[in-house]
Amino acid sequence: MSAMGMRRVLAALVVLGLLAIIAAEIALRVIWGLGDPPLARPAAQVEYELVPAAEHRRFGNLIAINNRGMRTGEFADLPAVGERRILLIGDSVVYGTHRLDQSETIAARLEARLAPTGEGCSLRVLPLAVSSWGPVNQAAALRGSGLFGAGEVVIVVSAHDIGDLPSWQIGDIPYAIATPGLAIIDAAAVLARRRFGFRLLPWAPGPVAPPAPGVLPADSIAALGEMVSTARAAGARAILAYHGTLGEAGADAPPGRVAFERFAAEEGVPFLVLGERGLGPWAYADMIHPSAAGANAIAGILAAFLGGVEDRACDGGPARR
Repeated sequence: MSAMGMRRVLAALVVLGLLAIIAAEIALRVIWGLGDPPLARPAAQVEYELVPAAEHRRFGNLIAINNRGMRTGEFADLPAVGERRILLIGDSVVYGTHRLDQSETIAARLEARLAPTGEGCSLRVLPLAVSSWGPVNQAAALRGSGLFGAGEVVIVVSAHDIGDLPSWQIGDIPYAIATPGLAIIDAAAVLARRRFGFRLLPWAPGPVAPPAPGVLPADSIAALGEMVSTARAAGARAILAYHGTLGEAGADAPPGRVAFERFAAEEGVPFLVLGERGLGPWAYADMIHPSAAGANAIAGILAAFLGGVEDRACDGGPARR
């Protein structure tokens, strides 16, 4: 082949390569919603928080973060007359991960199940939850935000939460902290995180608090106690709800929940097991996170325990104790 022919072949390969990259970029954005991931940022008190007032499409799912950094719609500081509020505290189980649409999260399903029909009645389920927030993070978030007038505070925990403590390392934040610019880079970052456990996207500048000295699993129990005390001080009912991992399914009393059950007994708070012998494999997207069907099942268990509008007058008063 002549030099001219070789140059033409190389030019054609370059063009085809560019066209393939452009096609991949378009497909990743249009079909999978990559390129604009939900962002988190370092925060002095809670280690990290979601960047507020943002809406994303991720893997075909709506991820809408309100101006308080919560995955729900906007709401007033305090409930209106006749409005019942339930505060749902947790980690990625409550947040829903990006495999669930906004309408498929536990909070959204619970709100739909308990929606009152009486005139002048309304209900809001507020998810104070960010992926990989353990009890220490959650207590700090509740300390900063308050209950928003909720009459019930449901704290959702799992076996790993006892040891889920703040590391204060920016690389441990389970979200992108800078927009990748290209969907191809975003896809590579997702694969790197899932398969190899490291971050690929560039880091965004921001303050990072120093490591908390002496942080032990006992601090997780203390943080749970703080959240219960905060709820009681505000006149709300605190409930501890345990979500077992897929590996615990079929066990009568998985060892992972013993510490939480003991804590609930000592504190005198209701302890609700979200599936006495665990939920079936259909309820999980992986070993811990609920699928859409699992989130709906969990919402059903919570709804049965919390009761509907018939349990209270629509006068804005406190929930039934």
